[in-house]
Amino acid sequence: YQRLACIEGGESTGYVDTSLTEAGEYEYCVRAYIVGNGVGRYTAYSNTMPVYAVMAPEQFAQVILEDGTVKLTWTPVAGASGYIIARRNNPEESFVAVAELADGGTVEWIDLECTAGSTCEYQICAYIKSGEMIYTGDYVGVQNPVAEEAISQNSL
Repeated sequence: YQRLACIEGGESTGYVDTSLTEAGEYEYCVRAYIVGNGVGRYTAYSNTMPVYAVMAPEQFAQVILEDGTVKLTWTPVAGASGYIIARRNNPEESFVAVAELADGGTVEWIDLECTAGSTCEYQICAYIKSGEMIYTGDYVGVQNPVAEEAISQNSL
């Protein structure tokens, strides 16, 4: 094991590992350090705890194609098994998953249902699959939302 952090004072019971750069399974364990009579002692390591880390896709953008449909693009997440795309047609509504792309190398998707006169807003998250379980990362919103007028003008 590699020591990642030393948390002093006994007040904290959590840790965020900001050094991860690739989606995957990681194992963590902890142990206490006690100082008494000027001597430091470590307890035994805890059992390992598997944690599934999934990074968010970057450069998530949308463009309007000549036929008025919306094309979403993003950079791939290293180690991802796939992506989930969610959409809403009204800012007052919740996002609903509209596509699951089961290839971590996929970097684009065309929404055939968001056409002229529609207002569509998107989010995406990467996921990794381990056995029957799916672990998702955080959803991120599109970086350049397209207004209804742009969809209408482009599809004339």
